[in-house]
Amino acid sequence: MKKEHTLRWPLTKDSGEKINVVVVDTINIEVYQALIKKHEKDDDSITFSAVDESTDLDESMLNKLRLPDYNTLRNIVHNFLNKGADQFIDDIDPSNPKLLVPIKGEDGKEIVDYILEVPDVQTSKLMHKYKTPFEKSLFLSANCTGMTPYEVQQLSLPDWNYLQERLIDFLDEQADYFQ
Repeated sequence: MKKEHTLRWPLTKDSGEKINVVVVDTINIEVYQALIKKHEKDDDSITFSAVDESTDLDESMLNKLRLPDYNTLRNIVHNFLNKGADQFIDDIDPSNPKLLVPIKGEDGKEIVDYILEVPDVQTSKLMHKYKTPFEKSLFLSANCTGMTPYEVQQLSLPDWNYLQERLIDFLDEQADYFQ
């Protein structure tokens, strides 16, 4: 999913080319986890790097942005980082969600949706053998979607966020919640 922002204060590249529109794209969970690790939870640096990764602007061009334009781009990226795919897709099927951003599977085929399976108790026990919350989430996500861990890490953040919301429901809610 991409969103365009028309710059209020256009940029000029060193070549003289004007940039009037910046396209913001989602990033996947693998890239986002690398940013978190690289910046050791420094939120401002993570956000700046996420804007850098989400746009076709390099760091020098980002630094030339006027703050209101940067604030707009940061807000778009923030929404992509923190909202679930259900915030961008109408009528998402909770049992068979369509991906906001299709991914390429390890077999080379495009994955556009997945069947979400409810985990069993054994899966929950196995999940707790992993050390970090991310490792646990990755294991559970792969187990409940039929995707490989690599494929799960290719999910856009809105797709990942939606999946995590559903998995949290499976882990925390009672059976009547799903009726």
